[in-house]
Amino acid sequence: MIKAQLDSREVLEAFRELEKKGGNLKPVFEDVGEYLGVSTRRRFKDKEAPDGTPWARNSRLTQLMKGSDDPLVGESKSLGRQFSYNATAGALEFGSTMKYAAVQHFGAKQGEFGVSDRGTPLPWGDIPARPILGISRQDEDVILDIVRDYLSTASGRL
Repeated sequence: MIKAQLDSREVLEAFRELEKKGGNLKPVFEDVGEYLGVSTRRRFKDKEAPDGTPWARNSRLTQLMKGSDDPLVGESKSLGRQFSYNATAGALEFGSTMKYAAVQHFGAKQGEFGVSDRGTPLPWGDIPARPILGISRQDEDVILDIVRDYLSTASGRL
């Protein structure tokens, strides 16, 4: 599992203030989880990491095999759609349901996972890191807006 922490002091302070007012942050975390799904799917359209860095292009061989240079978009297009979250009163977990998401996120060197039954390296070539998960500056702003909305109506919503 990939773990990330939010480093925005402003957002964390807003969460703390909201927690003091209502205690149960699950509804807020659910709204943030829904938003992160939308934001993460948008990354696939924009082909960029949370920090705005463009994803590495596919290798020439991969382009020839796929017939395109659309990184992280395979035949099923599942990687860009399969996200889930788990919201509780005290935390939000957000991630991909795809087994190979971590390799795409962090990258891998040729042969890093050993060899196949035929003796070929796994993966057969280097896979550049293409960060999928994370929180952009724009995401922080939207999360802060979500929390502020709950703060303005804390007594009736939490």
